[in-house]
Amino acid sequence: MADSLREHLLATIAHLSTRRSALLVEMQQVEEVIKALTREEESLPRAARLAFPDEKSEGIYAGISVRWAVLLFLAEYTNGPQPLATIADALRDGGSTTKAQSFNSNVSAVLSQMVSKGEVIKYDDGFALTDHGKVVWHGIKNSEKFINRNADEKGQTLSL
Repeated sequence: MADSLREHLLATIAHLSTRRSALLVEMQQVEEVIKALTREEESLPRAARLAFPDEKSEGIYAGISVRWAVLLFLAEYTNGPQPLATIADALRDGGSTTKAQSFNSNVSAVLSQMVSKGEVIKYDDGFALTDHGKVVWHGIKNSEKFINRNADEKGQTLSL
């Protein structure tokens, strides 16, 4: 019985050792790809990276989070799924800003978080609000914080 157990343990150790070796090779390959991509990114001209002014920009999406801007855009200005590029362009054109190097990547990351929260759904041709996302947006657009975000110095609220 002990010999049978010993054989089983040795076989398991041998299997796991082989698997570990294969994983180490794969990890080394991933490291090489990361290094190559890093070198490629570092070779890009720095002037090509987006820079946003520090002053508050104007537009419907100015001064609100990218998440709120996505909710606003998808709820109020679209019908059906919208591609990432369309969403990002609309937000940027409407005054949304980010300190991220890539605005589209930032919007993509926010959309991914929104998918995981059940606020949007990803289709082959883009993103659309879920029923839950519509409820979330309704709560935000009726909140005091959202309503008063564009209050001018006289205390008046600017309309969308």
